[in-house]
Amino acid sequence: MKKICCLFSVAVLLLTALVGCASKTEYDDKTVVKIVRYAVDGIVDVPFGYERVYDFTAGQVIDDTVADVEQIVKEFTDSYNAYYDEFGEVPSGETPEEYEARMRERFNHPKVLARFSREDGEQFLERAISLGIYRWKDSYRTDKVIVDGGGFSITVFFSDGAKKGTYFYFEEPSNFDRIAEVFGNYLGAPLFS
Repeated sequence: MKKICCLFSVAVLLLTALVGCASKTEYDDKTVVKIVRYAVDGIVDVPFGYERVYDFTAGQVIDDTVADVEQIVKEFTDSYNAYYDEFGEVPSGETPEEYEARMRERFNHPKVLARFSREDGEQFLERAISLGIYRWKDSYRTDKVIVDGGGFSITVFFSDGAKKGTYFYFEEPSNFDRIAEVFGNYLGAPLFS
């Protein structure tokens, strides 16, 4: 009986050691300040992206449609002026001033989507890390030809300035859905909505 108890104890110790030695990453013990999901559409009239920021410092989720309005307006104005120079008349449609006003109205207006507690943030991180968010590769891309499709990225920013980012283009790791579900469960807003 002693032999069986001793063998059982050794087996439990070995199992505990193996489970406790799961591969840690360089990010496991870092402090997360925010996680940003950035997505783009396929073919669009102007370059922009959809940004969802999970801010662990403020305990909130912020949505925004972001674009470099100055660059967009400059390109429009350059095109407008080139048309005028070539044809000697003002193009029909918007003036550069009207276009700029429309672009400023369209982009860069962050909105708070949800709020979460410090405890919820800590529980989220514990669960996401245990599911393997830090073991994602830098990129998951399909080899298939995709017409008019856009990708997205998820980047974790840490208090020491480090970051861990992954780009997705119609491919995802096997644990992606389980980790994506945790965002909505603990932080009040899913990765995509």
